[in-house]
Amino acid sequence: MPVSRQAIIISEIEVKKPSSHMNEVLIEIPVSLEHHCIETAAKKVYEKSIRQYFKAGETKKAALENRIEGLKTFLETYDFSDLRARCSAMGEKEAVIVISWPDKATHIRFKHGILSLP
Repeated sequence: MPVSRQAIIISEIEVKKPSSHMNEVLIEIPVSLEHHCIETAAKKVYEKSIRQYFKAGETKKAALENRIEGLKTFLETYDFSDLRARCSAMGEKEAVIVISWPDKATHIRFKHGILSLP
């Protein structure tokens, strides 16, 4: 399914962890690798999340804080030149970045495979 250049869709699943006050956040970012690199797509979602945070009411801020922290960790942790090379080797044009935070089970899902990230 092609993703338009302007459309970056974010879907989140938040699960309360009984032993912790932290919520698990799952962020999915579809990206067309012909038009954006993974880093650019993640930065756009990060910046959008920060703008939403300052406009949000108190009830939405906690979820946004978790999403922002997960995206920030992703952007600070990964070597994006290595990711570009690994994604290019997969030969796919469409991908979904899946950031699971705080458990850091992050991966990139392609039509024909998954690239697990450490």
